[in-house]
Amino acid sequence: MTLSGVMEAPACLAFPLVNRVGRKAIIICCSLFTGACLLITPFLPAGIDWLEVTLVMLGKMAVNAAFTVIIYFTTELFPTEVRVRGLGTSLMVSRIATMLAPIIVEYLVLVYSRLPSVVFGTATLVTGLVTFNLPETLGVALSDTISHLEKEHQQRVDDELKKPEI
Repeated sequence: MTLSGVMEAPACLAFPLVNRVGRKAIIICCSLFTGACLLITPFLPAGIDWLEVTLVMLGKMAVNAAFTVIIYFTTELFPTEVRVRGLGTSLMVSRIATMLAPIIVEYLVLVYSRLPSVVFGTATLVTGLVTFNLPETLGVALSDTISHLEKEHQQRVDDELKKPEI
């Protein structure tokens, strides 16, 4: 339990990188790293418990870093007129998932002891891959209204269509 708590401290180091690297890159890297750590653990041979604990703790550190940045990133994705509602809804869904996680683990372990690592590893990989589709908010003015956000999105789509194919 102590080790688990200690692994949350380094996750705070991701926050100073937000204004240098960007929100999207940190979330993608941390999510993919966590997914890789969790997906490797089922394939470790028995008797190397220290390596399994190390991978799980590194994954925990990375997912905590990603979650710290996700909260920040989420507020920037929503336009001002719905920002608080959007963040509140996002946090509510994340807390529901947090409450369901132990129940999911309990049932998955009955099927196969390493199945929770596969399920949660796959989920974090999907998170990292889906984040590629989100716009980067570093250095971009925040949208005030939904219509302004829609115009920005349409402009990005139009710009993509105008790019010459190679």
